[in-house]
Amino acid sequence: MAKGYIVSIHTKIIDEEKLKLYGVHAKSALEANAGRYVARGSNISKLEGIPPERCTILEFESVEAAKAFYACEDYQGAKKKLDGKVDRVMFIIEGV
Repeated sequence: MAKGYIVSIHTKIIDEEKLKLYGVHAKSALEANAGRYVARGSNISKLEGIPPERCTILEFESVEAAKAFYACEDYQGAKKKLDGKVDRVMFIIEGV
């Protein structure tokens, strides 16, 4: 079974403190759902186009596990702390 990845691309960070608070709560939800960070941060080297302010890549055992993490109560609670404080694109992609 292919792994599942959640990619979060932050194009604009409006409130850095709220993002940090979200990060603490999202991390505990991630660990509780057997996910792990593959990459995260703001040290992004431009290759093409406009780079985001921040990017995070999470790995799960499957796309279904990634979807379960996103839907879980703990993550949704963390996400509410971030509402309106970042502009981002977030999606799940299946690994190869």
